[in-house]
This record gives sequence, structure tokens and C-alpha cells, in this order.
Amino acid sequence: MDLSTTRYPQHLAIARGKLEKYSAAAARFELEIETSRVAEIAADDGLMDVARIAQHEVRELWHDIWAQLDAARDLAHDTGRDTAPFDAIRDTAREHGAGASLDIGMWRRDDASWVRDVSYHVAPSELVVQGVAALASAVPEAAVPEAEAAAPAARFPLRALAALGIVVAIAIVAIAVA
Repeated sequence: MDLSTTRYPQHLAIARGKLEKYSAAAARFELEIETSRVAEIAADDGLMDVARIAQHEVRELWHDIWAQLDAARDLAHDTGRDTAPFDAIRDTAREHGAGASLDIGMWRRDDASWVRDVSYHVAPSELVVQGVAALASAVPEAAVPEAEAAAPAARFPLRALAALGIVVAIAIVAIAVA
């Protein structure tokens, strides 16, 4: 089987393309969490719900990327190529689970205010880069198409600006009433 003319290069190109989307989604996920920490009011869990939606997107992309890389790995392995370097990277990627986790604690009273612990984790995109490189090295004759350049994403989403505006409005009202 000639890996340069099979689905092998396409699997790697799709993984590369999804990596750009993953990186953007991971940045949005982290921004949603940080925005929620700043703007969340004790009675409103709506902002964390948006973070959960962003987490879902990151998890889907992480799964899709590794499904593509696993398919390419199987093609390479089936033709006798050395996939041990990729397998080691894949094992490390598995330690990051679904690619994104979000743990939101229960509300509790802390001195004069209500607080809760929020922790999260995003798998490093560098693992995908290393995985693609390991598979490209395993089959050097397969020309991997470059991923199409995506349009630049907005640096600060409108939702974050809206949440910030709400916080400022509440602060102004609180100062005016006091």
C-alpha cells in the first residue's frame, strides 16, 4: 500500500486543520471561565453555562483530532512503519483525558461574600503538533497538505464585553445608591 496516495496524508491534514480550531476554542473556554469568575453574581449560573458549552466544543475537537491521528497511525503501522514515537505521544495525550475539564464547586459563605472554587484544565495543543510530526516522520514520502489558513478570530468576544459592561453598570448603580 502506497501511503503517499492513501487517506494517510488527509488524516494528518485534517488533524492540523482541527488543531487551529482547537487552539481557538481552548482560548475561548479559558476566557469564558475567567470572565465568569469576574462577572458572576451569586444567584446566576448562566455565565458558567457558557463556559460549559465552550468546554464541550474543546472536548469534541480534541476527540476528532486524535481520531484522525489514530487512523493515520493505524495505516502506518499496518504497513510496517515504526509508530513507537507517536504511540508515546498518544499515551501522554490520553493522560489529559477528554481535552478539557471544568470543576465548579458549590457556593459557600466566605467572610462577607459568597464564593466557590472553579478549576479547569486544557490539554496542551503541543501534543497534537508532536503527534503530527511523529507520524510525518514515520512516513516521510507522504506529502501532508497544509491546513487552510483560518480567518483571524476576534481577540475579545462580544459576550465578554457585554459581561464587563454589566459589571461596570452594577458598580455604577451601587456607587450611586450608596
